[in-house]
Amino acid sequence: MKLNLIKVLLSIILSSLITINAHAGKAKPGSGPITFNDKELKDFHVYITKKLDKFIMEDLEVEGFSFNSMQPFYANYFVINGNYKNIFQWDSKSVNLGPEKGRCSSPNCKIFAKKNKIVWKGAKKKISRKISFDELKSLMKELGFYK
Repeated sequence: MKLNLIKVLLSIILSSLITINAHAGKAKPGSGPITFNDKELKDFHVYITKKLDKFIMEDLEVEGFSFNSMQPFYANYFVINGNYKNIFQWDSKSVNLGPEKGRCSSPNCKIFAKKNKIVWKGAKKKISRKISFDELKSLMKELGFYK
């Protein structure tokens, strides 16, 4: 009897995990015209140049999600959800999963940058972690993302 109960519980747990994973979905790199305003460019500069955790993000008043409360590290993704641009950071630097549909829920949610590389179609570019704000502003103008 106990063995049957354990088998049933294990099958329920495994089924749940498979179902959750099958429907999770991941955001994909975006494409098309997009423009950053001054605040969004500042947030993107923080994303590129600073090691973050949720407390540092709050102190710097940047837009985004961080599930990291341990040692700060460079955020995983910079995402664009419609007109809203924000940082996305998982809780462990060893976990490099993209934002799931639960955190990036609309079909308009796309990845702009992964780590320190812009992955937006037509403008793939790796950016130095030591880039100054003015250098980033110039680069983003050159790529057509800032006016």
